Amino acid sequence: MSAEIKAPRPIDRREGDATWFDKRVDAMLALVTGQGKGPYNADLHKRAVEYYAKFEDPSRSYAESWLLAIRAVLIDEGTLSEDEIDARLDAVRAKTGSKLMPGEIQNFTRTFVAAGNAPTDLIEQVEGQTMDKPVEVAVVMKSDTMLMLSITRPKGMRDPTHQHDDHETSCHLVSGKLKLWIGGEEFIAAPGDTWFHPKGVPHWSEALEESVQVEVKSPPVKTW
Repeated sequence: MSAEIKAPRPIDRREGDATWFDKRVDAMLALVTGQGKGPYNADLHKRAVEYYAKFEDPSRSYAESWLLAIRAVLIDEGTLSEDEIDARLDAVRAKTGSKLMPGEIQNFTRTFVAAGNAPTDLIEQVEGQTMDKPVEVAVVMKSDTMLMLSITRPKGMRDPTHQHDDHETSCHLVSGKLKLWIGGEEFIAAPGDTWFHPKGVPHWSEALEESVQVEVKSPPVKTW
């Protein structure tokens, strides 16, 4: 590695610490460079590190920067063209049938959204983990810097324990009652209460009653 290349933050391989997204990126990196099974390719790893340094940004998680590096290496090596990668991503999107896919929530051009007009999705996963009951998520507003959601939880629904490494979230309970667990602390939220999920802090919510909450994610990251 040349002296001017900054050493990247390593992907954390400790079981239980890395998120689902981190683990998938880690696996792809191992496949591309041969760090897992198969012959190790020092040149590919060096190029991945160089691309990582190029793409690293404080607003991204380390796994996001690694993912961009992996994409660049695949294109540079001639393994896949940019068009081929995009075509495969389109095929995955078509197969899932989801109305909203990561990176596809467009900025709103209007400054007012009437009740009931927000695009809505019924989701069954968060950060790659399966929920015990589907949750209704309405995208209320989206800009370059924030994503506002309205989330309706059925009574008895509890999130899997998860964390967000690439954004922070502020939440406000509109109706219902929630039990919250945030970084080892428990709270009972009633209408009018507000709470916060910092980056990298494990948390879950349990609907003691059917509940509606509004949350704002910054930067605007789609987690389902």
